[in-house]
Amino acid sequence: MPRATPARAPRVLPIYATAAALFVGVTAFLGVRVADGHDPALGKKKTAQVVLPRRVLVRRVVITKRITIVKPAPVQDASATVRASAPVQSSGGSAPAPVYTPAPAPVYAPPPAPVQSSTS
Repeated sequence: MPRATPARAPRVLPIYATAAALFVGVTAFLGVRVADGHDPALGKKKTAQVVLPRRVLVRRVVITKRITIVKPAPVQDASATVRASAPVQSSGGSAPAPVYTPAPAPVYAPPPAPVQSSTS
């Protein structure tokens, strides 16, 4: 019977050389693909498309506020009112008739100026 030879451990140098050659080959292949523009992460290069500008409608809001200031009527003395009134005839013990003065005419603000804009 032939004698069994002990199994020899594989050499380390050919394993490392094969791994390095395979790494360099795969890296070179992927580098060439990326340089040609076939990068799987970025996708295909798109051609520039003409994008039309969007029409934007600008609306201007004009708020007009009118402020009205109401001034109280001027207070007159009782003596001034009596002098301006017609003579009162008293009929015994009755009180004199009250004298009413007309209120001053209201003061109105002038109408606002017309709005000028680029569209009117």
